[in-house]
Amino acid sequence: NPDLGWRDVQHILVNSSRKVDIFSDGWQTNAAGHLFNHDYGFGRVNADAAVKLSKEWTNVEPEVSFSNAESPDQDIPEMGEGSLTRTITVAQDIKIESIEIPFITDHTHAGDLNITLTSPAGTTAIIAESRHDTTNGINFVFSARTFWDESSQGDWILEVTDNAIEDTGKLNSWGVNIFGTPGPNYDESINQSSAINYDAL
Repeated sequence: NPDLGWRDVQHILVNSSRKVDIFSDGWQTNAAGHLFNHDYGFGRVNADAAVKLSKEWTNVEPEVSFSNAESPDQDIPEMGEGSLTRTITVAQDIKIESIEIPFITDHTHAGDLNITLTSPAGTTAIIAESRHDTTNGINFVFSARTFWDESSQGDWILEVTDNAIEDTGKLNSWGVNIFGTPGPNYDESINQSSAINYDAL
């Protein structure tokens, strides 16, 4: 199909892929009905199914986007003292393809942190897992495909957990940059709310 754009190809692969490693406990079905796994994405590419789907594919609408962010400058609780939870409300209705999560912290041991993001529909994406990383601070734009075809409208919940003692820090800034196609309640009058200064640290 010579009319396919790069975003159409992504949609085709998402909708034609097959589950791999059925014994993995990481599989979840998002609110739009897509299987997703933090380790395997949407699964194994099925070339035959993808080609068949492409032949009858109707191209997706032009991409739209929306961003919102906050700078709480709030302490991340030490291990054993719970998690830091923050919420950003998105007024715009976008049928999601991808999300960027700008994230800035001055925590003195970045590898201690486990970071998740939960959509308004209740789907949770693992943004970062605790790891052997002695980096001081994080100033990075993470990304997630977990929420494919869900609506962006509603409350997005970030949870940051410190899984080690001694090192400390604050959540300086975070946000969501949402990309996709207009949802049924898309409102052209709603513009981007705010943006993060990536050079804050």
